[in-house]
Amino acid sequence: MFGSINLNLKNINSRLEKLEKNAPALNEEEEDTVIQDNLPLRTIEEINSFENLVKTNREAAILFRKYISNTGGNCPKDNVVRLLRKIFTNECAMKCSWMGHRNNFGVSKLTIMSIVNGKLYLSYEPNFCIWLLAVVLSAFPQLKEQEFETFCGEWLRFAKQRFTRETKGAAARNN
Repeated sequence: MFGSINLNLKNINSRLEKLEKNAPALNEEEEDTVIQDNLPLRTIEEINSFENLVKTNREAAILFRKYISNTGGNCPKDNVVRLLRKIFTNECAMKCSWMGHRNNFGVSKLTIMSIVNGKLYLSYEPNFCIWLLAVVLSAFPQLKEQEFETFCGEWLRFAKQRFTRETKGAAARNN
């Protein structure tokens, strides 16, 4: 089973490399601004508009995957946390949950999450979570999808606590 997963991952990576080579070249400054101007996402509306951008613009999707691929970590959980910090502010994450329970915005079906997860390239129906997982799996192939979902869910669940600490720290620095 793991052999077939690794084979699929290698296939995905080789297809991605081919796509990146054939993509129209932007200068490095333009590449940086296309994605970095939109991140981190601050509101649900920004999530939806960025999601739409990545779904409709293949080049933006490739640039986003490239942007998040440069994020490292010491272990799978650290990598996932660092990726989510790059993508969502704590204020935005407070309004989200993995599955969308309790009237929160569900992020598990987002195209941008699939970019991190990596399944996007199995078919071109982009899914954010799958892309995120693929990025993490490329660095940590032993990570299971369930663990990835747990890490994301925990990070989203504690967003309110992080936001509260963040605002208290900012208020203390201003005094």
